[in-house]
Amino acid sequence: KDVSDVQTVVNGLASDVRVVTPDEMVQLVQANVTDTTGGLVYQAETDLGHNVGRVDGDGWSANATQDTSGHMCWGPGTTAVPAGDNKVKFILQIDNNTSDNNRVLNLDVYDSTADSVLGELSVYRQDFSATYTYQEFVINITATAGNALEFRTWYDDNAYIKQDKVFVTQNDESAYNYEGVTQSTNGFNAYFCDVDRI
Repeated sequence: KDVSDVQTVVNGLASDVRVVTPDEMVQLVQANVTDTTGGLVYQAETDLGHNVGRVDGDGWSANATQDTSGHMCWGPGTTAVPAGDNKVKFILQIDNNTSDNNRVLNLDVYDSTADSVLGELSVYRQDFSATYTYQEFVINITATAGNALEFRTWYDDNAYIKQDKVFVTQNDESAYNYEGVTQSTNGFNAYFCDVDRI
């Protein structure tokens, strides 16, 4: 087993298969192979309210040329989040992650029943590890059964930002350490394997 064995495998791949680095694979998995079993999914363009921005392909975006600061996504006032500890995952991307390190977003989970913010996260430009690639930003919360929750994305009007969805899970400890093929709803296919077997 040497580099020539790896090259032989790569050369034999179909033309629509792309070889990526481990970091790129993690980003692709996070953006495209989210296991929504047992979780709640709120699509940015259809399930959430908006004060700035517009529908943009598979998500909702705002940019500094067309928009001002404000909530690009908020809502839905759901009472479906189970009581206890939950992870709220905001799935977002940016156009430029190197020009400065100013804050570009403020994310929060607002309990409108209790009139309180359960968790908040300031997102800075360089918090994005790549451009035009969806990335998860997680806020851990403790929810009260039956309380209405909003997932809010405040846009600071200094970048192009696109939001795909908000995904809520309880006790999410999933790991991608198995071998096999999986497919998401958007058609992205991934193959995971034990690197020692290559």
